Amino acid sequence: MYKYENAEGTVVSDLETGRSNITSSSRFWDKYQEWLAEGNTPEPFRTQEELDAITALETRVAELEAERDTAGIRDITPQQAKDWIDNEFASATTNAEIVAVIKKILKKMVVFLLR
Repeated sequence: MYKYENAEGTVVSDLETGRSNITSSSRFWDKYQEWLAEGNTPEPFRTQEELDAITALETRVAELEAERDTAGIRDITPQQAKDWIDNEFASATTNAEIVAVIKKILKKMVVFLLR
């Protein structure tokens, strides 16, 4: 049994032996071609579940990038970032408010780091 290692289908893995990187220049390519000639089909490079997960991640990254751009933190200086954090904490007086500020700051940091 084989599985594609790339989307183009030019590299396969032998799932029974654990061999990977089997290409047309590999000594194992003929065995793979015989296996195909018997009517077998390699497992896909990505399953539908994996493709769905990749799409969801790409969508989330796009959302975070848009949020980052909307938040106006793309090109701020380190001092501006420190000032912004100080200003956010200036109005927090209760533990719940402090936790809310920390969450807000962490979300913006994640967005910033993903750029």
